[in-house]
Amino acid sequence: MEYNYSSNIITDISHNGCNKVASLIIEKTNVESFIDINECELIDKSNNQKYIFILPIFGENELIDLYFRKITIIINLTNLLKSEFLFLLIGDVHVSDDPIFLDMPIIKQLKFILRHTYKPFIYPVKLSQQRLLFDSHHFQEIQKFIIKPRLPYLKILNELKKDMGTGVHWNESQCSLNFTINESGISSLKSTAIRTSTLKKASALPIHELNLERSSIIQIQELEFFFNSRIKKLNLSSNKLSTLKGISVALPKLSWLSVAANNFSHINFNDLPNKIKAILAHKNNISSYELDVNKYEQIERISLYRNNIHKADDFFQLPKLQKINIGANPVSSLPISLNRNSELRYLGIARTNIKFIPEWILESKYIEDVDISYIENNIKKSHIDYLKHKGVNLIVSPFVNV
Repeated sequence: MEYNYSSNIITDISHNGCNKVASLIIEKTNVESFIDINECELIDKSNNQKYIFILPIFGENELIDLYFRKITIIINLTNLLKSEFLFLLIGDVHVSDDPIFLDMPIIKQLKFILRHTYKPFIYPVKLSQQRLLFDSHHFQEIQKFIIKPRLPYLKILNELKKDMGTGVHWNESQCSLNFTINESGISSLKSTAIRTSTLKKASALPIHELNLERSSIIQIQELEFFFNSRIKKLNLSSNKLSTLKGISVALPKLSWLSVAANNFSHINFNDLPNKIKAILAHKNNISSYELDVNKYEQIERISLYRNNIHKADDFFQLPKLQKINIGANPVSSLPISLNRNSELRYLGIARTNIKFIPEWILESKYIEDVDISYIENNIKKSHIDYLKHKGVNLIVSPFVNV
């Protein structure tokens, strides 16, 4: 975080109400001065970290065309890509305005202009000179914006928003990056050229969680810009991967990975980093796999739902395994006994050929949920009754009672 309190007001100095509010804010906060909204060249040279727009509300609670054009120009100035913006809207204050303020046309107009800007802040209350003088907490809120540390990588986020629009989402608290377009549910990275340039730019962010689902990725090498990064959680579901080769060297800190709905027919779990704790590989066409259980003792969760696996005994030898879903596979049995202590809490065996639940599951003090949907009629009733008596949550088919 960068602690730099340099800030300016941008307003229409020819508007009397704007001038009065600007003067009050300069008096009561750390704002240095104000600049006329018509002086775009001066604004571009000001090199401040934060800008506070003070704009009058006209007509039917609207933003007039002049300000619409000026704001559009200003927020796209290259020098301001690293700056943060606060918008204060002023006008005559009426009690009836407050409940509907955020639904006014001017709010929608501003949000449209700012749709490619990372987290601009539109102050949620209509202001006036009288309201500011009557209630000083508004000055405190403005001061919070001024002194809040600026993100050192704000320019990168604004460049990504400018390039990708609604197809990029950054969660600061989780250090999470997502490229899903909310309106369509598809990835904004479908094009190879766009994907390469965007990921290169995004690699400068301190990413811990990266979502690249539905991005047409064919091989791990396409993530080259993130090699040896801090990424711990990676979602590569609904891509075109058929191998994990190279991922342990590329992303050694990875602990959670989804490669669901890709093109795997064989999967080598030994290619995974040794810190991996969760691997989701459901909805592929996996019929064979490799797994060194001694190398991956820390694995806690595996999902292999809807593949073509006939035998899954190896997974149950993982000593810290808590959740496993092998449902919708042609599995006909579970291991009769375990060589290690089991901490299994969730077992998914829906739509399998399993008819017998081993004693180690029945007697487990950890098991909480067992999914037997669509095979509940094949399981011994005594096993079902015993699990129910223990308080285990049995997941069954819709409209079925057991």
